[in-house]
Amino acid sequence: MTSAEVSPSGRVSRRRRSGAAGAAATVLGSAGGALLLGLTASPASAWITFTVDTLDDGAANASDCFPNAGFCSLRDALAAAATVNDGIGITFDSNLFTGGSRTLLVDATQGPLIVDTSLYLYVGGPGADLLTISGQGQTGVFQTASNGSFVLYGMTIANGHSHTGGGAIMAPIGRVNTYDMKFENNTSDADGGAISVDGTLNLRWSTLSGNTSFGNGGAVSVGGYLYLDNSTFSNNTAQGFGGAVNAGYSSQVERTTFSGNYAGAQGGAIAASYGSGATLNVRTSTFSSNSAYIGGAVRITGQNSKLEMINSTVTDNSAYLASAIEVGASATANIDET
Repeated sequence: MTSAEVSPSGRVSRRRRSGAAGAAATVLGSAGGALLLGLTASPASAWITFTVDTLDDGAANASDCFPNAGFCSLRDALAAAATVNDGIGITFDSNLFTGGSRTLLVDATQGPLIVDTSLYLYVGGPGADLLTISGQGQTGVFQTASNGSFVLYGMTIANGHSHTGGGAIMAPIGRVNTYDMKFENNTSDADGGAISVDGTLNLRWSTLSGNTSFGNGGAVSVGGYLYLDNSTFSNNTAQGFGGAVNAGYSSQVERTTFSGNYAGAQGGAIAASYGSGATLNVRTSTFSSNSAYIGGAVRITGQNSKLEMINSTVTDNSAYLASAIEVGASATANIDET
């Protein structure tokens, strides 16, 4: 087929405050770490948590986040996490948000916030409507530096900009998990306007809108396994492939909406360029008003690659060739109840 068209018990606290808002470090036993472990689905005997109590940013000082220290910024907490050979949780002091929503401005002179753990690191915000972390259009926001699991929850990442990929999250190594997130107006001169992951990305209950890539993947570009669930991609743009998503390996997409995304080349919503035998599984999802030169909604290529689409809606997409779905010569498609 060359183309197809389809219309906490166990807690031991080591906390000391300095003034109204001081640094904090806490050791969590296995029960205390249950929520965090549930997000990574990995066992651990203990968790150490650091509490961020200032939204200022500047040069990292890991010691600020240990007892008898000063104020602990997010950059400080990430630096402290890199010194600990254990599972790490980073949270935000609720007192920071008593007056409502707040924004953390990433200091462009310091560059992205570096995530460096070979185990599990969880950064949990108070909610996407309360905390925004902004790259101010000058720098990427997060970047991984080791082969661990990085979990982000409950915040908005906006206005990140990267020359090398992933204006919000650049992960050339490691695994990334995001939950209850918003990614807005991030840009990249390379692949992944908001998120670029060479390994595995697990993205759930999140919204990605207005992100732009001058390469592939207006919102997301993934080289490894991709899982999307209960998320929304809207008005993202890629100059190349994948207006919303550029996928390089097998992917699972469930209960996700793609609308108003644009790719200058192929795959207005999703471009899947796979190696031999990979599969794009789409379940109970919606593709509407996406556009591209080829494959207004989806473009899949790759030797023996396969598109499986079930119980999904594909409507009002547009392209010069294959307004809805384009299946490359070496790939196949099984589209059912769509």
